[in-house]
Amino acid sequence: MKIQISGFFLKLKHGKEKQYEMQFNVPYKMEHNHAIATKAYTITPQDIVIDLF
Repeated sequence: MKIQISGFFLKLKHGKEKQYEMQFNVPYKMEHNHAIATKAYTITPQDIVIDLF
């Protein structure tokens, strides 16, 4: 609850991107690109064997 309230006031004062960076220490653009990537790509299991040594 406290994060939501402080986030709202930071957003009003600094804008959405700066608020996200100040609150979570992660660039907003990186989070936006991550959301696009997880929506577009899927990881499917492969039936393979990898010998490491």
